[in-house]
Formats: sequence, C-alpha cells, structure tokens
Amino acid sequence: MKRYEIKFAIPLVNKSIVEQAIISHPASFSTAYPDRIINNIYFDSPDLQSYYENINGDPIRTKVRYRWYGSKDQINSGHIELKRKEFQLGWKDYSNVPLGTSAFDHVRDLKDGGLPSSLRATLWNSYTRSYYLSMDEKFRITIDDDLCYGDYNSTPKSAKEEMIIVEIKFDEDQIMAFNKIAQFFPFKQTKYSKYATGVTRLLE
Repeated sequence: MKRYEIKFAIPLVNKSIVEQAIISHPASFSTAYPDRIINNIYFDSPDLQSYYENINGDPIRTKVRYRWYGSKDQINSGHIELKRKEFQLGWKDYSNVPLGTSAFDHVRDLKDGGLPSSLRATLWNSYTRSYYLSMDEKFRITIDDDLCYGDYNSTPKSAKEEMIIVEIKFDEDQIMAFNKIAQFFPFKQTKYSKYATGVTRLLE
C-alpha cells in the first residue's frame, strides 16, 4: 500500500526532546519493536542517476538497495528493496535473493523500466532504528541514530551524521488525521534522503 513518510532531520543533541515528545503524545505512542541495526548497500548507475533524480526533486523515481539487519557480517541474510516514490507517496517492492546467488548479481539482473541502467554498488550506510506505534496502530514513528556512510567502490572513506532522522509513516487515507498528530511535534518537516546525503558527504 502507498504511504506517506514525513521526515524530520533533527540535531543529535535534541534526541531526548524528540523521545519525550513521542512518549507524551496524545496518540499514546509506545515502543513497537526492540531497537535494531539496519545496514544498506545502495545501487546506482555510474553517472549516479538515482542520486541526481533525488537532488533535482524528480517526482517519480525508484531507488534500489540491499538491506539486512544486525552486524555487518550478517550480509547474506538480507533482501533487495525497490523503494518507489510518486510525488508525496511511496511504497516498496521486495525481491529475495535466490539461494546461491549474490545480491550484486541479482540486482544486475533486475528487469524494471524505472531503474537506472548498469546498476552498481555505490554507497553503504548503517544506523540504529527505534520504533514507536500509536495506540490505534495507524501511525508509526521511527528514530534513526548513529547514522554513518561509507564509499563502497573506491578509496575507503566514511562520514558520520550528527543528526537523528525521525519519520512519521502512515497510509494515504490517514492524511487528514496526520494534521492532528503533527501539531504536537515541535519540529520542522524537512526533505531528507539518506542515500543522497551519504553520496553528497562522500563527494565533498
């Protein structure tokens, strides 16, 4: 199902304020899952088509990543995600990697008209995610902390983000209810892409 993902990039020093705003929210958010580490390898064309589609604000775009949970050495336990965006709405398609096939080979074999050509691994990132769910289970909030990036292809280079990324996620039919949810968050909504931010940091 298509959903909204409303993002807030907030200085790390304000993390406790964010957590207090969530816990005290009238929608009665509570912890949905234990925190866990998320790892991603992003794929793009040699000329970084997906990166520039995001930078230029293209309203319809698709991003490809391989995601797994836990430590870096658990890389073989993941799956491929095609993260699609159509104006303000987004959704994901999933593709499991066949047994005996590497994620890299499987991505190169993907057939999808919305994907850049000649996909290659471009960026690795990792972060710790906390999960909250409203009492009516219609709104989910995630907090991403300890966000770091690595250049996947060339000279070893890494960067760490001194921000936390807060996302409020909800189905497209809940947009009117979201306005009531948002009024209790003293934060400014921001446009933010972990992939675009990571590539920008490593290009600097």
